Amino acid sequence: MTPLNQNIANHTDTTIIDTPMLIVGASAVGGLLAVILAKHGIIPTVIEHNAKTFDSAKLAQSDSRVWAINLASQQLLTYAEVWPLILRKAPYKAMHIYHANGIHPVELNSSSLSSPLGHMIETHVINHAIT
Repeated sequence: MTPLNQNIANHTDTTIIDTPMLIVGASAVGGLLAVILAKHGIIPTVIEHNAKTFDSAKLAQSDSRVWAINLASQQLLTYAEVWPLILRKAPYKAMHIYHANGIHPVELNSSSLSSPLGHMIETHVINHAIT
């Protein structure tokens, strides 16, 4: 039996939650799902192991970890009324994607289009906007 299974097997405290939907994880994906469900009248219960609070000092700092949000994701964030809450975002018109071994690179480019491929958004900025 692995230590994880031992913890589960030995765990005796239980809580019963009556909820129409349970979401485990409140980062960008779980948080966005909760927002969209709530827009449709389904109020989920969200469980987050590492619940964090965001403060203005952290948001003022730059973060090198970013998400490349495509236009479909932007539309979803707009539908959820989260897009206007994203404080910093930078459009991108090209992206080069390489496999770890460098074989078969993919290049995406929107130079012939009037709109960008999407936006780069810092991880903590998008998490703050959603949660």
